[in-house]
Amino acid sequence: MLGAGALVLVAAAGGVWAVSGSSGESGPARFTSMPEPCSLVPGETLERYVPMSDPPVPSKARNSPDERYEACEWAEPVGAKGVSTSRRLNVSVRLHLDGLAAAKSEYGAAWDGARSMAGTAKGAPGSLHAEAPAAIGIGDQAFTQHLTLTGPLGRSGSVAATVRLRNAVISVRFRGTTSPLAVDGSPKIGKAVPLDEAAARAGAEAAAREIAKTLAACEDCLSR
Repeated sequence: MLGAGALVLVAAAGGVWAVSGSSGESGPARFTSMPEPCSLVPGETLERYVPMSDPPVPSKARNSPDERYEACEWAEPVGAKGVSTSRRLNVSVRLHLDGLAAAKSEYGAAWDGARSMAGTAKGAPGSLHAEAPAAIGIGDQAFTQHLTLTGPLGRSGSVAATVRLRNAVISVRFRGTTSPLAVDGSPKIGKAVPLDEAAARAGAEAAAREIAKTLAACEDCLSR
């Protein structure tokens, strides 16, 4: 069961990542670099799941002798005709340059975190329902988790996906709400409806699969 303190953390941070499930390892090579983060998701996938998004926004890279970290976000603007949409796609990739052990550790911690969140909790921002994480067949290890947050404006839904491919850990979050707008253009209180769970899962998994595919195809990114 998720505690209220964790609920506040989730609401403030806007995301949670976790993982489990394993297939055969993809090979001994490790990633030492990656493509530009906003190029990791192909245009046709973006057109399907965030078709009205503004230009992507990369985050500042965070690199160290042991890690490389890159991220990007696509967000749709407020909709027209009295309706606000807020679908967002966030992706990030962390390369553990030391090798597999650190990547497996990050993935395992994420999986444990997702399992501990499963259930419904109430706190100051509202209530959060987290389904148990489910393993999926992407990369060497992968899982997804569906979250529904209920707050003053209504409900929002998201799916988080985490994938480990070799020494890379891929994190994806696809979330969204649809809200009718008041006369002044603000969302109507309590009327927000979350993104359909099936659509959220499809979007998160599609983005995660494409990122893993792009990384796997980048021979210049690998060191043996």
